[in-house]
Amino acid sequence: MRHVFLAALVALGAQAYAQQGELLPPRIRVPGESSVERELTVSPEFLTSLGMTADDRDAVNSRVKELNTERVALIKQLETDKAALKEAQQKVNSGIAALAKQKAALDQYIQERLPGNQRADYPIRVQLQPVIDWLKLSEQQVTDLVAKQRDLLAQDPRPRQEEMARTFALQRATDVMTPEEHKAHIDQRKAYTAVLKEAAAFNQAWLTNIESVLTDEQKATWRTRYRRTAFPIGLAP
Repeated sequence: MRHVFLAALVALGAQAYAQQGELLPPRIRVPGESSVERELTVSPEFLTSLGMTADDRDAVNSRVKELNTERVALIKQLETDKAALKEAQQKVNSGIAALAKQKAALDQYIQERLPGNQRADYPIRVQLQPVIDWLKLSEQQVTDLVAKQRDLLAQDPRPRQEEMARTFALQRATDVMTPEEHKAHIDQRKAYTAVLKEAAAFNQAWLTNIESVLTDEQKATWRTRYRRTAFPIGLAP
């Protein structure tokens, strides 16, 4: 089992905000963006230490002033683009939600037309069907597996994880946090990290339940799926 949540746990762990004074606002980071300075500065002492002449130092200072004049417009455009990025992300989230809602509506439509003995477990069966088809599970294996996953799904942390992820994705990037908001933000981060750990454990249990009902031959087929990514390319197990 690959630890698919490791990167998320690292990125979304509790952050250290130990600085004095004004608290940092939450940000939406553009891919490839580094910390942006409002103005470019070059220390005269630094230029002198490089052996630069006075005339060249003056030329550098003039160039810095020119660039900082241009920088005002660039930073203003960056802020506009960041706002557009946030709006675009909201649209993407809405689109994903609409697609998920459509799939759920189809599943409900099918479920309502099933015989009583199939109706209750349809939401579980539809998630397992690709594995059932792939490994050609027997009816007894399917019955046992559905029962195991039914018990597991009763404690499914994924809806909480998805809701908390949406909360962070939509968080305003220009707000300056008050101390109270800062504390709440850290508490939310810690809670989200805990839910991510629960989701990782849930994912592992889901896979373990599947493997527990397989024959030895089916297990060999099942494990090939994970052996393909267990080692770097070019290295033998």
